[in-house]
Amino acid sequence: MRIENSKGYEILNLADWAKLYDTPQSSHHWKEHRSAYSAAEFIMNRNGGAAIQSRVSDALCRAVNFQRAIPEFEVRFDEFGRGRIHDIAIFGTTDSGESVFVGVEAKVDETFGSLVHDAYLTAKGCRATQS
Repeated sequence: MRIENSKGYEILNLADWAKLYDTPQSSHHWKEHRSAYSAAEFIMNRNGGAAIQSRVSDALCRAVNFQRAIPEFEVRFDEFGRGRIHDIAIFGTTDSGESVFVGVEAKVDETFGSLVHDAYLTAKGCRATQS
């Protein structure tokens, strides 16, 4: 899997990846034990791409081949405001040629928030009291 920045330049090591966070607004994200650094270290030094590929293949019950990954990838749904920034966007195909996109949200020292089930029940409870 090729790892590249948003301009298509290949990221070969952690130092290359760190350049993505070389601004005053984002430099605080690039520290050991923070999500951005941990995600990069997992992909670059722990064969993380293969681990994610294996999990996705198992979930889809078919072989998946990842071609490229882009850290800090923005997905826009409309022209208003800023889009969704994925910690790592992974693009690939299945063995039958279908496109696959995996948006990775890395978490180290923060939570994901409520479980979907709990958020659903809370919303359902709010609807019931409004009726």
